[in-house]
Amino acid sequence: MKIMKYNNPLSSIPQPIQGYIDYLLLNVYSLSSSGLYEGKIGFAVVLFELSKLYQNEYLEEQAYEVLKEALVSKQEDCSLEHGLAGIGYGFLYLTHNKFIEADFEELFGEQHQQVIKNIETLLEQSTDIRELSSQLYYLYAYQLYSNRNDIKNLALNVKEKVVRILIDIYSQSVEQGIYAKQATALTVYQTEYFLKICYWSNQKVNGDFIEALLKFIKCRGVSLLPLMTVYLSILAENKHKISPLIEANHRPSVVSSLKLNFLSPNEYIDLLYLLNHSRIQKTECNLVHKLKEEFLQSLDRIDTDQYRLLSKHNISFASGLPRYLLHYVYQESRVVNSLINPFV
Repeated sequence: MKIMKYNNPLSSIPQPIQGYIDYLLLNVYSLSSSGLYEGKIGFAVVLFELSKLYQNEYLEEQAYEVLKEALVSKQEDCSLEHGLAGIGYGFLYLTHNKFIEADFEELFGEQHQQVIKNIETLLEQSTDIRELSSQLYYLYAYQLYSNRNDIKNLALNVKEKVVRILIDIYSQSVEQGIYAKQATALTVYQTEYFLKICYWSNQKVNGDFIEALLKFIKCRGVSLLPLMTVYLSILAENKHKISPLIEANHRPSVVSSLKLNFLSPNEYIDLLYLLNHSRIQKTECNLVHKLKEEFLQSLDRIDTDQYRLLSKHNISFASGLPRYLLHYVYQESRVVNSLINPFV
């Protein structure tokens, strides 16, 4: 009896990447969610990127199958993390970067309308910074596709509401002291998330918002998150107001006192991608370049072993193996100019 030899379609891919891909493919079809953070569309993005990097037709076929399953899913959730906005965002990423040729309106038009209606409802009823901000990712990605004025206006209204909420929180904390509604660590984290969206979508940041945030930092002695410091230095129009955060004559600056060794894998990936991005190279600002140099020197001192192997059992696009593999692709292919941020 002749034994047939198994032909592994991933054999040309080096280890340990081949093993990671095997694990993804083993689990992807059992996912109940089709969303971006925990579901199929995030996997589709990663598989398409890997198929392009390795010129692997089998991976491309698998990516198409996963994408089709994500697009035909029926659900009421319209969130970026788990619902239709995330599916649409992944679809727009793939079409914009020419992984697929498809008519977005034909395949996702009905779901798009659901997302827009949900955003209009959130605009009227929600005060959740993260919930509102996350929808801006979808709106800005869709603008690249459609360039419609009504979408631009909707995004502007959502952005302005987020800014008003943040100004109110930070101003109250400064003006009313211990009796104020305190700006918590969660608020600071949500502010970073909002600034990240503004940066990747080329949106200006309201001067009153920057002023309120800087007064809060000075008054409360808050240690900024590493990424927030970077975004502030780039987005603020009055760079001289940011410079004390980076340079200090008689006390440690915010940058020099940052504990970069305590960055999460997500923060490390985001920071490295941002600092390598071509748009920063074109920014004519000594402050930004100085900040970039300091951060890159600090990154060299980080023990990167902790980022090379995330738990295979964490298959979340938001924080697990798929995100790491996407980071790996961008590092290997040196692709750093996507207008739609892959690390949402």
